[in-house]
Amino acid sequence: MKKSTPISRSNRTIKILRIQSRIVVGGPSLHTILLSRHLNDQQFTTKLVGGAGNPDEKSMLDDAKREGVDCVIISEMGREIHLYDDILSFWKLFRLIKKEKPAVVHTHTAKAGAIGRAAAFLAGVPYIFHTFHGHVFDSYFGRLKSSLFVFVERLLAKISTAIIVISESQKNDIVNLYRVAPAQKVKLIPLGFEWNVFLNPRPQVNIRERYQIPQEKLLIAIVGRIVPIKDHLLFIEIAHRLLIRHKGQFHFMIIGDGELRKQLADEIRQRNMAEHFTFTGWLELNCEIYRSFDLLLLTSKNEGTPVAIIEALAAGTPVVAAAVGGVPDIFKMYDPQFLVHDRSPESFVEAILRLRENRGRVSPEVSRRILEYYSVYRLVEDVRKLYLHFAKG
Repeated sequence: MKKSTPISRSNRTIKILRIQSRIVVGGPSLHTILLSRHLNDQQFTTKLVGGAGNPDEKSMLDDAKREGVDCVIISEMGREIHLYDDILSFWKLFRLIKKEKPAVVHTHTAKAGAIGRAAAFLAGVPYIFHTFHGHVFDSYFGRLKSSLFVFVERLLAKISTAIIVISESQKNDIVNLYRVAPAQKVKLIPLGFEWNVFLNPRPQVNIRERYQIPQEKLLIAIVGRIVPIKDHLLFIEIAHRLLIRHKGQFHFMIIGDGELRKQLADEIRQRNMAEHFTFTGWLELNCEIYRSFDLLLLTSKNEGTPVAIIEALAAGTPVVAAAVGGVPDIFKMYDPQFLVHDRSPESFVEAILRLRENRGRVSPEVSRRILEYYSVYRLVEDVRKLYLHFAKG
């Protein structure tokens, strides 16, 4: 990418166009909404652009508007590859960029990262950033398609001013494992959250009372989209083994929704475990709800930095998780004995039973460190400094 003229400090504000694939429930949307709201001040103006999402996904567009975020929806920009819709999305983005003339285009998630960066480059945007919230190089597709995506990302990295990753593990993947971009172009900026509402919910909700789950049962929850990459079938297999060994002592809660919900329900019925499971759909999660769980379980095949783990630890709820993506980086502040490396159901079971023996909670010190490290104020200042680094001259 040829060297661009630095962003001028004499301008009243620096215009940012922030683009993500779908403004739906999940970590990326929380991230982009927070950044769009906070980077809308004397230094910056931000417009958030995104897709509408699928019918089985819960939109966060109303949340964004309540936060005062200026949003533009491009309905054709979805999760799946669709040639006609993707070309139309590219054209609409290109026209929007030419109209808005932003100094910065910052893309988030894979689809927006590809279409958005290409459109920004062709439209002559001076500074193009991309944040990897995870990546699709592992466990999403076959070897050939994954190799193609790596090749495309390498090309896109060349037209990017900087690549942002959200964990040390992810940085290693991008720089060393897949060689998407050189280390000097990759910046580590962890996620950040506003904790006030999460820690002081109004009204408070007692999950056990709402779903009539006896207090004596150990409640294990999984949170997230019900899609293949989250591997809820492994969650069900773990539950099956726990119930065989300790009949009637556990209850399992599946929080979220998605394309595989009916398949999971059928699988649970076939195993005669329906009385031990509760599907809640999407919930507005807060610390009181997390504290209703005895344990949060994460079985994903791949992850970026899962928000559910961060929120659970902030609330003091223990976690057992697969050692994928940025999960091990979170566990550096927690307890590595509850990190499962081989993804075998029995390894999860053993970790859960070790935790069950003491029924302990997360220490206040761990929760404090999580709350400080994943603060929205640290996130916003990190991104602000990144942008202003290019405002010299």
